[in-house]
Amino acid sequence: VEYIYESLLIDKVKGVVFLAHGCHHRATDWWIKSSNCSECIGLPIQVSIVSKIISFGFIPLAMSSTNRISMCWSKEDIKPAFMLISYIYDKFKLNSSTHQLYMI
Repeated sequence: VEYIYESLLIDKVKGVVFLAHGCHHRATDWWIKSSNCSECIGLPIQVSIVSKIISFGFIPLAMSSTNRISMCWSKEDIKPAFMLISYIYDKFKLNSSTHQLYMI
């Protein structure tokens, strides 16, 4: 599963915002190209959303849909998405009862 996130100082994290792209897009749309993400393309609106998410103290997390032909989301993406969210919560030692999760 292709995914990208931006970490913050752990003591300042309020939660995670899961970013779901539209059809014919992917996780790399949300960040600008850099040494950390050579495939990122940074669409302007998506980049500004990520910037706001970070400014509010949330970890932005984007995942590409598993169907790379239509690039649209389907029910097959539910399990990988929840596994990825769980992985990020574990990685940053976040607690689902004290750290919020939003999906956009």
